[in-house]
Amino acid sequence: MPPDGLTRRDALGRIGGAVAGVWLLGGAELAWSQAAGWGDREYWAFADRCQLLLDDLWSTADGHYL
Repeated sequence: MPPDGLTRRDALGRIGGAVAGVWLLGGAELAWSQAAGWGDREYWAFADRCQLLLDDLWSTADGHYL
């Protein structure tokens, strides 16, 4: 187990919960975006939101995501 106690299963659960929350909070916008197609601005906005979810999972000491 990693020193902070976060297992892969825990990390996947957190990511799944975060994705579900994003979908629930922005579901209407997401459905519209898929129907209309994403431009560069929409894609990078989505990527930026995803990165916020992943930031806490990066291990500088190990050089990879936990």
